[in-house]
Amino acid sequence: MDQDLYDEFGNYIGPGFEEDGGLDSDLSLPGSDVDRLSDTEERDRLMAGGTGPLGDTAGAGEPVTRITRQNIVEYDPESVYKDDDPYENVEVFVREEDTQTIEVPIVKAEESHVERVYNIRRLDSDINSKNFDIMEESMPPNRFTFQFMASLMNQPEFIRNVCIAGNLHDGKTTLIDRLIEHSRFTNRGAPRASNKGLGRDGIGESGASGGHTQRPTEAMRTTADFTRYTDSRLDEQAREMSIKSTPISLVFQNNLYENVADFSDHPKCKSYLFNIFDTPGHVNFMDEFVHALALSDGCVLVVDVLMGLTSVLENVIKQCVHDGVKMCLVVNCLDRLVLELRLPPADAYLKICHTIGEVNQYLASTVELFRGSAGGGPGDGGLFENEYEFAPEKNNVAFASGMFGIFFTLKSFAKLYSRNNLHEFSKRLYGDYFYNPVKNTITTKSVYVHKTSEVREGHGQMNGTNDDHMNGANDERVNGVNGAADGYDEHGHDEMRNQSEEGKYEEMELKRTFVAFILEPIYKLISHVASDEREELEEVLEEFNSALSPEVNINLKKDDYKLTTKQILAKVCSCLFTDASAFVEMVISSVPSPKENNYNKFRVHYTGDLSTSLVEDVKRCDPKGKLVVFVTKNYFRSAEGTFDLFGRVFSGTLKKGDEIKLLGPSYTLDDDEDVIVRNVSNVWISEARYRVEVTKIGAGNWVLISGIDLCHFKTSTITHGVGLGTSAEDLELMTISSYLPVTKPVFKVGLEPLNPNELPKMINGLRAVEKAYPASVLKVEESGEHVVLGTGEVYLDCVLHDLRRLFGNLEIKVSDPVVRFTETIMESSSMRCFVNTANQKNKLYMLTQPLQQGVASLVEERLFSHSGKGIYGNATGGINGVGASTSNENLRMLEKYGWDELDIANIWSFGPDSKGPNVLINDTIPSEVDVNLLNQVRSSVIQGFNWAAKEGPLIEEPIRNVKFRLIGCELSNEYMNITPGQIIPATRRLCYSSFLLSTPRLMEPVVFAEIQCPADCVSSVYTILSRRRGHVLRDMPKPGTPFYLVHAYLPAIESFGFETDLRIHSSGQAFCLTMFDHWNIVPGDPLDKSIVLKPLEPAPIPHLAREFLLKTRKRKGLTEDVSINTFFDDPMLSTLAENLQEFY
Repeated sequence: MDQDLYDEFGNYIGPGFEEDGGLDSDLSLPGSDVDRLSDTEERDRLMAGGTGPLGDTAGAGEPVTRITRQNIVEYDPESVYKDDDPYENVEVFVREEDTQTIEVPIVKAEESHVERVYNIRRLDSDINSKNFDIMEESMPPNRFTFQFMASLMNQPEFIRNVCIAGNLHDGKTTLIDRLIEHSRFTNRGAPRASNKGLGRDGIGESGASGGHTQRPTEAMRTTADFTRYTDSRLDEQAREMSIKSTPISLVFQNNLYENVADFSDHPKCKSYLFNIFDTPGHVNFMDEFVHALALSDGCVLVVDVLMGLTSVLENVIKQCVHDGVKMCLVVNCLDRLVLELRLPPADAYLKICHTIGEVNQYLASTVELFRGSAGGGPGDGGLFENEYEFAPEKNNVAFASGMFGIFFTLKSFAKLYSRNNLHEFSKRLYGDYFYNPVKNTITTKSVYVHKTSEVREGHGQMNGTNDDHMNGANDERVNGVNGAADGYDEHGHDEMRNQSEEGKYEEMELKRTFVAFILEPIYKLISHVASDEREELEEVLEEFNSALSPEVNINLKKDDYKLTTKQILAKVCSCLFTDASAFVEMVISSVPSPKENNYNKFRVHYTGDLSTSLVEDVKRCDPKGKLVVFVTKNYFRSAEGTFDLFGRVFSGTLKKGDEIKLLGPSYTLDDDEDVIVRNVSNVWISEARYRVEVTKIGAGNWVLISGIDLCHFKTSTITHGVGLGTSAEDLELMTISSYLPVTKPVFKVGLEPLNPNELPKMINGLRAVEKAYPASVLKVEESGEHVVLGTGEVYLDCVLHDLRRLFGNLEIKVSDPVVRFTETIMESSSMRCFVNTANQKNKLYMLTQPLQQGVASLVEERLFSHSGKGIYGNATGGINGVGASTSNENLRMLEKYGWDELDIANIWSFGPDSKGPNVLINDTIPSEVDVNLLNQVRSSVIQGFNWAAKEGPLIEEPIRNVKFRLIGCELSNEYMNITPGQIIPATRRLCYSSFLLSTPRLMEPVVFAEIQCPADCVSSVYTILSRRRGHVLRDMPKPGTPFYLVHAYLPAIESFGFETDLRIHSSGQAFCLTMFDHWNIVPGDPLDKSIVLKPLEPAPIPHLAREFLLKTRKRKGLTEDVSINTFFDDPMLSTLAENLQEFY
């Protein structure tokens, strides 16, 4: 190779080439037209048949020679596309290689709007401008006026307070979107039946004054999208899940009995005010549901018909049963049976029955479990039989598809066929009732035996005596719908004719009424919309209109056929299900009004005396009584930078400008320090994305209060201030505490500001976080580190996001996530422990024992307290810390765990609080101690016990499952020697010393994991769990679906990154939810100093307790190991040494 022809980079720099006919075709010709013409001009010249780059002339239609880098290509441009091409209406592009730059695609992709990506970008762009909430810019066009709503608020019998609850992605928020559509004027399938206005005779019936409905004008109609309307935070839209429970108030009319014989004057044909809470479905945010349920009289359970009963729904049912909240069930996502599972209608009915059945089965077991733990007998079984059973014929079950706007009960669907005998017909649309198309009757027999001539003639008498005839029903209409549904049973039961041996009779298998009248029409509607062209679909819709009630008119406009399949199906369903009457009828017949349920709701959370006049006002739901408002939620207003308090008015009327007292959670009759006096700035009605100001709100309603956010209470009780006059009886009101048994904050992270000067700003932000997130707990370690505890990884992620951007607007440093440990013992104390007070004038003796398994759970679930009575009355009423006041029911419960009457009678306290998992028992002998002196120091001993139970000696974490017995005391007769300053620290050291002599151990939280995956991924789940010290409880197929359900236990500290690991090994096919379940002892001895931990190596399982102890103490700034000299006095150390010497 000649080196002069190329430079140091290998580029050719030699002389140019001469034109030669034998030139290699893959070289360009310098100075020729190829260099001067661009690729686009060359292509146009070739396609036009003009002069080629080498000066050759090519006529139209003649072959064109093109010099390329590879070879010479000869082609006819017209041969690319001919006139007889079968794709006549298709736009054809003729493109060649290398005619465009690499940045320009050959065929440009159509730009699409991805909602989730848009919301994430909007979240990032608006984060600095403090725009966190999606708010309405103007008042939306509601189908009601707020004057009419205000009139309904003065009549509690026309109010329903409900919350919507269920599992993640079961369609709760989408279901509320459909309800909002029914309450507003829209251009998208506006409801026809509601054009008469809300409350046809609303003024006379409801006693309201003034206009109650808006007039629909074109200017008022809106085409707004109601996608996840109650998810008003940008991060909720970006995550596509609810994070906060959001209230909204809507007015609906029950039109179900309109123009129905014998029901035209039915009292239910009125307008009702619905206060609805949309609650999160993610298990980490179960605290939001619990706080929303505390204000609700009823709960609407939403269940995905495919997934059925899940662990999240089980927790929801358990909480509702505990609080005595009435429930109704919505079987959602019916479209998935058709579009995803593609089950035939008969099998879809079995799947629906199975879903309802497993919910009922768990509900029955939960009720019996609560009765058993409360000491109830078999005579309480009638409570469940009468009230706690979901059955469509009882009108407490509805069927829905929130995506397409389908919502109906048996009554509402029966009305689509006929307005005669509505009640009797609806009862026979579910269960073991079958439709006989030959006789046009409903029977309880699944097989119809008939003569051959009966089918040909189409008439005759029914065999048997169990036939229920539809008297007065339109036979042609029913037959028309049945005929429209033919052809959708894969097995062809409808066509099966079996000849008997005699040849004179035939058998025909009948379809269930639910299949024939409900499922098959829905199947046909969905399948035809998804597959048919316009002409065929118009014929099918006309057939439906002729078969159904004359009021039903499914009519699509010309422009509607240009929409997508989902949009067309939503349009069709909006014509079929025109209003929210089915939802209204189900709720008002299943959920009591505040006037009926106000006292039952109040006594669940009230901790004071139930025999005062204040409680009488609550029973009457008296708007003129003493003011009682229960506040459970705090909503941050990013625009103003303040909190609004949300609660329920149980008695009295809250007015704008009132002076009120806020009673904090630690308020008692003896200690009124936890009281704040404020003036109400404004009173609002919450509407999710906007709020409406009013002057006053009376008893039975929900209220949003502004101007009193300077307090830092998660829950509080509001009553009238001092200026309005109070009596001694008013002080009977104590704080109402919320019950949180479902989730506990066991996950935690340490925080510190990136800029140390912003520490005060971070502390203020943490206080705001504690108000906004009910289950969050803040703690400051001795090292100065601020710790935030939450219920899971997603929960903590949302907390940290709000702290950085919403509340603090600062950058923070976050530690690796860890879990909260507890301390316990394995055995009783090896010897009697004693301690002297600092003045050496008093001496206390104590022993410790492990608490029986199950007692701690009973205490934590507050079965011994006044709260939590729910529907069981006094069955779970309480221990006040004094054994003499213990009820017989509680006595029997403790006897089941081996407790004797003497121990029960001498219970002093539970620790570290009234529902703590530790017990302090006075086991002294009255003849050996001075009872009067002991009673004087009793409160000090209890405080020292609570202090020790709150921070154990190992890692300063709470103690659990320990029974402390005070077995003796030597007290000075002088009061100056038995002051709290002497007794409290001595009791704390005594608890620690007896604890350390009882084989101490660490306990770690264990989470329950519910994993949904295909069958071929189950083995991968087992493998991942075994690597993380987890184990599978059971794996089982989900009936009617291709999924498997795996239930497993997993240590919480091993759960970080578990979901990501699971998705990687299952290729994204597995989905899991984890929730705290119980505590388990960590393997190993935490005080074994012979264990040597190697750095950067995982510790063996028997060494985990030692590793957790050392790392936790180091993180908290404590000494490396537990010092025995800190908790034992010198006399006690000498006694301990003597005992050890005798032992060895």
